[in-house]
Amino acid sequence: MDEILKEVLQLQELEVYIMPPSFYELAQHNGLPVEESLLEKRLIYGNYPSVVSDLEFAEPKLRELVEQVVFTNLGVTDRINKGDKLMRMLQILAFEVGDAISYNDIGERCGLDNETVERYIDLLEKSFVLIKLPSFFNNHRYELKKSHAIYFVDNGIRNVLINNFNPMLLRNDWDQIWKNWIISEKIKWNRLNNKQVETYFWKTHTKQIMDYIEVIDGKVSAYKTSWEKRKKLKIPASFTAAYPFATTHGLNRSTYWGFLTKK
Repeated sequence: MDEILKEVLQLQELEVYIMPPSFYELAQHNGLPVEESLLEKRLIYGNYPSVVSDLEFAEPKLRELVEQVVFTNLGVTDRINKGDKLMRMLQILAFEVGDAISYNDIGERCGLDNETVERYIDLLEKSFVLIKLPSFFNNHRYELKKSHAIYFVDNGIRNVLINNFNPMLLRNDWDQIWKNWIISEKIKWNRLNNKQVETYFWKTHTKQIMDYIEVIDGKVSAYKTSWEKRKKLKIPASFTAAYPFATTHGLNRSTYWGFLTKK
């Protein structure tokens, strides 16, 4: 009966997906000092209230959430009939957070054709599990043109897929974790405030990268991210040469608050 009701809601476009709370919402509720003190836990376990309220059982709860999305929320109307391969696809995306992906490459690695990979990613984006950023380009030399970078709406979902809840001190993927968190939080902030924003990433074949780009009313703002506070972020000269009108910024643990609340 529940499945029939769900399919009716889908057909009538009445189904609503709820994103996990944003950093801004949590800071309003708990206070900014509290949220800043919990930052590392948010980076590891995400923001879902049922997860962070009892970290002892965070892993099984996150696995339940993933199972619910893959095998329940995406029902027969979405033609998800290869759940095991979809899970493999999600694991591959989790390891490649923030990098330019190839639908064909991912399909070969998980046993799906590239059209199915693209469709599954689109469904998971609509279900508020994934965030897809297209490449920013204007036909300059070496720019990636038809590519995407994938992020997870919640860090906990990403980390359970790679089965890694180690603290930041014991990880080698801290920049990926930080990048996923800061960009997903900004996307949530934009949606929460109904901001009309075009979002992209930028990369060249020579591996020059700008992690996140916003275009608002024709104005371009580009960002590089780093978990390390003292690391000097170098903006690619090829980007500033190609887009001299763009403003560029670095994002680390000392500068993120303004970025996440800038209206």
